[in-house]
This record gives sequence, structure tokens and C-alpha cells, in this order.
Amino acid sequence: EKAVQGWPEMLTEKYPHTLQSSADAPDAIETYRKILSAQPDTSVTVVTVGFLTNLARLLDSRPDENSPLDGKQLIEKKVKRLVSMAGAFI
Repeated sequence: EKAVQGWPEMLTEKYPHTLQSSADAPDAIETYRKILSAQPDTSVTVVTVGFLTNLARLLDSRPDENSPLDGKQLIEKKVKRLVSMAGAFI
């Protein structure tokens, strides 16, 4: 039997918020690109917990109104360190 993640439910129950659904949240890739582009070069530490889907999508992102760089170039220019908590536990 596959374990149920329960991560989103725990977050919404434990921490105050005004969102009614995840559809109300800002787009993760647009948010990443906007924040990264505004930071000094090699100044950002990205800390992730859980799934790396948004980072993968950021890597695949195209230039936009926030930056003329694609995702890989933007990360290379702005990110100094990536700290990730991830794994498969049985």
C-alpha cells in the first residue's frame, strides 16, 4: 500500500493563510523568475523541502518580462547555493 503524502493538507491546517485553493496561489515559476532576476548575481540560496517539480520547471523556463535569460541561465547567474531536503523513505 502506497503511503499518502498529506503535505499540502498539513500546511493548510497548521499555518494561517488567505488562499481558498492552490489555484489562488501565484504561479511558482513566475515568482521564482521575478525574485531571482531582482537579486544581485550569485547572492541567492534556494532552500527546498519536498518535491523538486518547480525547480525542474524553472530550469526549463523561457525568457519573459522578468528576465531575458532562460531558466538555466538565470539560475547560473543568480544562485550561489541550493539546499535540498528530499528522499525516498520506505
